[in-house]
Amino acid sequence: SRTERIHCDWRGMSVFDLPIIIKTLVGNPNLFHSVRDNLIQGFACKLAFQHFSQHGLFEWLRLGNRQVPTVGDDLPSVFYGISQGGILGGGYVSVAGVTGLIQRAVLGVPGTPFALVMTRSLDFVGYDHLMLLNFYNNRHVRILLSLVQMGWDSVEASGLLAEPLLEPLPRILLQAGLGDPVVPTSAAEGMARAMHGVTLPHSPRQIYGIGTGDAATDSWDGPNVTLTEL
Repeated sequence: SRTERIHCDWRGMSVFDLPIIIKTLVGNPNLFHSVRDNLIQGFACKLAFQHFSQHGLFEWLRLGNRQVPTVGDDLPSVFYGISQGGILGGGYVSVAGVTGLIQRAVLGVPGTPFALVMTRSLDFVGYDHLMLLNFYNNRHVRILLSLVQMGWDSVEASGLLAEPLLEPLPRILLQAGLGDPVVPTSAAEGMARAMHGVTLPHSPRQIYGIGTGDAATDSWDGPNVTLTEL
């Protein structure tokens, strides 16, 4: 079967955005709105990139001697994001669902809200040291992250936590890692609940607030949003 993979750097969290992120953490938290706005621009870039690739707008572009192919209607459009891509991908596929540009998504070790993910992540240690250059103690860090989360809701799946959920979502597979030290499993559970997801029969454990759905068959595609734990 034919597959075409397309990749796009994530504006707002790319290596080119690192200076503004460090400046926000160390010197001026008010600059956070720039990080959020850049992420929104990253959403727009990805949506435009997918639209162009599906409608033949890259026919003029060549990579070496190879023409960039057009992804036709015969191929489903699938988004795959892992770790940070899974966290921000939750917001991205929520925005993209109504456009019809994405039919399916796989989010590896996702989670929401980001304020919960950050402070429980092994990777937060370095960021914590940077933020303590600007604050007296971790209580102040927690207060700041809680305030920042209100702006962050617009670029991640935490924006779905407020019912009712009216806009359509593509078919989504959430893959969480039990005991993950970087993205806590509880954050993936929060995302699954926000998206009205279910687990499949014979899952390793029962999760509060998440029901069990029937697995896919020859006549049924299975649940729209499914949480699996490895």
